[in-house]
Amino acid sequence: MAYWQARQSGGPLLVPRLDTGPRGVRPLAQHSIVDVPALGGKAAQLAELGHVSLGMASSSLRSQCPQLTDFDQVPIPVAPAAIPVVHSLEHYRASGALARLEELRQDPSFGADPKVRAQGLSAVRTLILAHPVDSALLAEVRGYISEHWPDRPTRLRSSSNTEDLPSFNGAGLYHSTGIEPSDPPEALAEGLRLVWASLFDQRAYDEREYYRVDQNQVAMAVLMHPAFRSERVNGVSISRNVLDPGSAGREHYFNVQVGEALVTNPAPQVMSDEFTFDPLRVPHLVYYSESSLSGGAPVLSESEVGRIACNLSAIHEHFGRCWIPLGRMPGLPWTSNSS
Repeated sequence: MAYWQARQSGGPLLVPRLDTGPRGVRPLAQHSIVDVPALGGKAAQLAELGHVSLGMASSSLRSQCPQLTDFDQVPIPVAPAAIPVVHSLEHYRASGALARLEELRQDPSFGADPKVRAQGLSAVRTLILAHPVDSALLAEVRGYISEHWPDRPTRLRSSSNTEDLPSFNGAGLYHSTGIEPSDPPEALAEGLRLVWASLFDQRAYDEREYYRVDQNQVAMAVLMHPAFRSERVNGVSISRNVLDPGSAGREHYFNVQVGEALVTNPAPQVMSDEFTFDPLRVPHLVYYSESSLSGGAPVLSESEVGRIACNLSAIHEHFGRCWIPLGRMPGLPWTSNSS
C-alpha cells in the first residue's frame, strides 16, 4: 500500500466532461470522436474509426504500405450504435443507487477501508441490477437490433466517459456482455443493467479514485454492434513497439491467438503469438513467443499482418490529428481541471 501511495499523482482532479443531451439509440455513422462526453470513449472512437479514409494516408505511409490502395474505409461492424450516458444516469437516480452512493461517501470508513467500500459498492450495484429498465428505451433498442442484425448475436459493450481517454485508459475496468437472438426478452434489460452496474465495480471505482477522477462526473454509455461467431483469430495490436518504446515509430506490436482463446487473460500455460512487425526491416516479423494452440503454424500469415499493420498506421495518423490538438477540440473529454 505504501508503494502505491508513494506513486500516486498529487495533481489536479480529472473532471470528465458529461453531455446528457443526446437520447435514444444513436447510430454511430452520425457521430465522431467529439461525442465522447455523450457516448463514452469506446463508442465515440468507433464512430471516428468509421470516418478513417485509407486513401487520405500520408505519402510516406503509402510508400511503406502499398496495400492501402486496396482499401477505402477501415472495416467496422455493421451499423454500430450507442445508448448515450444520460440513460445510465437516469437509471442510477431512479434506482436509488446515486443516493445510496452519496450516503456511503459521507462515511470516512468507506474511503479508508476496502472491505467497507466493497460492501457499499455491492449494495449500489444491487440497486442498479434490481431496477427495471425504461420500457420506451428497451423498445427502441429492440427495434434497432431487429432492423439491423436480427439473426446475429449482439454485443453490449461498456463505453463510459472515463474509458480509452488521454490521461486515463481504464482498460479492463468495466463489463461487456452479449445477447443471442434466441434469448428471452428480459435478457436485453439484464445485459444493459450489467454494463451500467459495472461502473461501480470496486476495481473501477478504486482506479478512478487512485488517478483522481471526479466520481461525481462519471457515467456509462453502451456500445452495440453485432458479434462474430467462431472467430478464426483474436488478439491485440498496437501501433508502436511496446516492448521497446525507443524503437522506430513504424514498428507495430501484435499479440494474437487462434479462435476465441484469450490473449488478455490467457489460461494457465497457454502461449500466444507475440511479435513485432516492421515493413522496412528484414525479416519483417520478430517473434517473442509462439502459440501453444496453433500446432506450430503462425496464427496470422505475413501478408495478413502487413495488411493489418497498414490499417493501423492509417488509423494512427488519423487519430493523431484528432487527439493531439486537444485544447482546440470541441469534445475535449476533460473539463478544466480543478485542484
